[in-house]
Amino acid sequence: MPSGSATIAAGTTYCISTTTDLSNNTYIINGTVVIQAGTVTLKNITINKTGVILVKLGAKLILSGALTGENVAPASTKDNLVVCNGGFLNITGSFSQGEINIAVNDFGVMQVSGTWTSGFTDPTVKIGNGSLIELCAAFNLNKDGFFIETSTGVSYLVAHASMRQSVVNGWLSSLQNASKIKWTSDAPAAFISHPAAYTCNGCGNDNLAPPGTNSTCGSAANAQNSIVLPVTITNFYGKAVGEQFLITGVVDNAYTITEAQLEYSTDGEQFTPAHYEAVITKAATTTTCSFTLPLQESGKFYRLRISGDEFIRYSTVLLPSGNSTNSKVLLYPNPVHDAMFVQLPMSHRYSDLNIFNQSGQLVYHKSITALSGLTRCDLPANLATGVYTVRFTGAQTPLVMQLVKD
Repeated sequence: MPSGSATIAAGTTYCISTTTDLSNNTYIINGTVVIQAGTVTLKNITINKTGVILVKLGAKLILSGALTGENVAPASTKDNLVVCNGGFLNITGSFSQGEINIAVNDFGVMQVSGTWTSGFTDPTVKIGNGSLIELCAAFNLNKDGFFIETSTGVSYLVAHASMRQSVVNGWLSSLQNASKIKWTSDAPAAFISHPAAYTCNGCGNDNLAPPGTNSTCGSAANAQNSIVLPVTITNFYGKAVGEQFLITGVVDNAYTITEAQLEYSTDGEQFTPAHYEAVITKAATTTTCSFTLPLQESGKFYRLRISGDEFIRYSTVLLPSGNSTNSKVLLYPNPVHDAMFVQLPMSHRYSDLNIFNQSGQLVYHKSITALSGLTRCDLPANLATGVYTVRFTGAQTPLVMQLVKD
């Protein structure tokens, strides 16, 4: 990320994958910022309607200053502040939403410690299955059905200060009486309608909140963020079979799977459901989910999404190798602009990826493993155009490949 005061231009993407403190900087976000891993601290941020901040699985973003959304109508046409599955967003400063949209996806966590102002009625706040929003300051719901539920599963809203609905007796959720948001409000809230079975409005306990929640700001967020998702996808692979491509995921049998869905992407980042029927086979200790695709569809990125009554889980990302059976190491794209993906077959035992320029100088290193699935490599921002040597080393004969930087 640039230092000082900077604008992230539309069409550009910055990915932060290590713990980083950028609180001395001020940013205007017109492009995309991805918090890939670690704990990242930002301070004064303006998100315009073209901008996106993504907090990925296992990553944490702390916004310690003023977070301001563009306030020019109409509302944004996309989700601008996104907590991906298993991500954690902590807004400790003030938050003026403006006309940007928020999405706390499945098992994501958003904690708002400062004042959250939502002055417009057309932007959206989405809340997914198993996700949590914790409010530590007084909050005013400015429209009927303020929260939009993106699943039929249970989610959580914990408020430690007063809440009030501007629309008298308006609904907390867009699903109205069918809502599955478990709502806990320490202080009595005014003029808010919500199903009684999912409401603890000044009731004096935290029975509807994640275990470990108390009256302390952040207790619910920390409790929910510490939950380990209960299902393990132990293998995910693809292979060509005649004129078709077979993609298979192997899942442990700790929990009952109610749905298995294959999702695809053209860039390895944004995924869409692929409408192929899953063949689910249960064995003594595993469940196998298989999908059969036309061979020409093997050039996309794929991942497996499985769900049950209390969980949603995603596999690593797979980039099938066309007509091969995934016996080769894959680099994609090549030529590369700023980020490439590496896929190792399960039989390979390479542990290190090194990139050298034509003078033999090391310009990039990353630890890798076949078990991690598709590995993203964000190349240095100042890497010059030209031809580079990629060398894989580990517990087998080194492999050398060529990479073109455009």
